[in-house]
Amino acid sequence: MRVGVSDFEAAEAIFEDLRILAGRRAGWVKLLERTRRLVLDNWTAIDILALALLERNYLEQDEVIDCISPYLPAVAAKAAA
Repeated sequence: MRVGVSDFEAAEAIFEDLRILAGRRAGWVKLLERTRRLVLDNWTAIDILALALLERNYLEQDEVIDCISPYLPAVAAKAAA
């Protein structure tokens, strides 16, 4: 990756590589919308994780899972069943 590349340019390059590897057309707009939905649907978990990282600076994988699992829709639904 070249120096000074923006996050958006880097993401676009990675997306293009994935599109080529997958051997099919994938729309950038569709990827952005899916990413937006992922963040919006899981914002509480993202926020809780960010707060935990601000407090401790480092978390082990099991700590991350314990921290966010109650806030992830799929995990919460499975636990309630």
